[in-house]
Amino acid sequence: MHRNALLIIFVLFYGNYSLIAQVEPSTDLSYQSNEETSLIAKLEKELEEDLSTSNISNNEDIRKVYEARTQRLIDKIQNNHFIFDSPMNERLERILQHIVEKNPAIPKDRLRIFLSRYFWPNASCLGEGTMVFNIGLFRRLENDDQIAFILCHELAHFTEDHVNESVRKNIAAREELLGSDEFKNIAKQEYGSYEAKQNLLKNFTFDNKRHSRTHEKEADHLGMNYYVNTKYAASEAIRCLEILDEIDEEKYAGKVDLKNLFDNSEYPFQNRWLRTKSSGLSVMKKATSEWNSDSLKTHPDCVQRIDLIKRNFSVKELIGEKVNTKESYFAEELLLADFEIVQSTFDFSDLGRCLYYSFQLLGVYPENAYLRATVGRCLYHLYHARKNHELNEYVAFPSRQEKEYLEVLRFIHNLRLSELKKLNYHFLSGAAPVLRKNEDYFFSLVLSSSLLEDKEMAKQFLADYQTAFPGGKYSDWVEGLLEK
Repeated sequence: MHRNALLIIFVLFYGNYSLIAQVEPSTDLSYQSNEETSLIAKLEKELEEDLSTSNISNNEDIRKVYEARTQRLIDKIQNNHFIFDSPMNERLERILQHIVEKNPAIPKDRLRIFLSRYFWPNASCLGEGTMVFNIGLFRRLENDDQIAFILCHELAHFTEDHVNESVRKNIAAREELLGSDEFKNIAKQEYGSYEAKQNLLKNFTFDNKRHSRTHEKEADHLGMNYYVNTKYAASEAIRCLEILDEIDEEKYAGKVDLKNLFDNSEYPFQNRWLRTKSSGLSVMKKATSEWNSDSLKTHPDCVQRIDLIKRNFSVKELIGEKVNTKESYFAEELLLADFEIVQSTFDFSDLGRCLYYSFQLLGVYPENAYLRATVGRCLYHLYHARKNHELNEYVAFPSRQEKEYLEVLRFIHNLRLSELKKLNYHFLSGAAPVLRKNEDYFFSLVLSSSLLEDKEMAKQFLADYQTAFPGGKYSDWVEGLLEK
């Protein structure tokens, strides 16, 4: 498994005394799992063991759900949905091991944790021993304690078998419905029977990330019992829930300033690019609903959860004298996660969100070569998508979104084809010349120039790339452009 990821470089001393932790992410660090084959084999073996038990082998519906769950997990491993061998993985593993060590009642044999590349803030228990921690959640937390609280909650779902219990109950209820007089009468209808049957069955989904409110309360209570046995400050459980209660608010809210970012003396920003059009966004077909349907915000109200914890655990347990474990390098991993969100949304072809997160970070790091190169790549691909009438395949339109993201979506859809290529080129060519020393940035500039009418200039950029980066990682692509 191989992909571009990000390396945090921390730079040097200021004066004689002060150490400044400035950051400059760069590309080309790969997170690889050398154990992918053995991991998949282990998942398949565990599935066989589960399917051999009588309560599953005798129920075809349950067997299908278990098989589909394992296959989805394997597909995600093979299609690069998870990060392996990063400092963030090591942190999660270390915290998980400490929780299990302090709570011997937690089954250990099948436990594993995956760090996903998904932008939405969630963690989930899949039911067979796997927990998934989204990087979109990791980047919003403040310390190990809060991570531990969330892991304890998911471990409680696992030990209480909530996921598999929900599967069994859903299947039993579905079978009861299929045998009911109501369903049989619908089947006899001459018209509209299919739609009517689907409407009845639509709530019988076997999604392993959804739990009933009763399950959530049980997981909070048992999870807190696990948590107070650890070294982590119990008061941070309350702080974690306070963060989750405001998780809808973007981490870098207010950092997107499109006019400031794209205004150029050679190609001035046009205010109409930000106007709302009645026909624009409504025609988008692709919907990305994960933020709404797969976020920890969808758990029972966090204020109520805080109240329940305070009522069920003593002040001493919640405050205590435990020291909050805030390592100084945690901030480095949070920044790594911020930049990973940019890369993952690009790799998953969610170019609208990739631009959104890139714009946010450019509000903090305005001359970052990686971010500017990524914006250039996104605009290049969006040009071709619009030209081929495929824009809706790359720009999501969630049913509920932050104001700044909607502005980014309007911006994308208001740009005409001719404007996209000019805006991209002037955005890249108008930045600091020193950025051209970065290969990713220079290649984005090459791509943008290839869209312009000035073919001689584009050829010169291609030749300059070959001179500056002989045998570079984009050499094959550049040669292909030269041949056109």
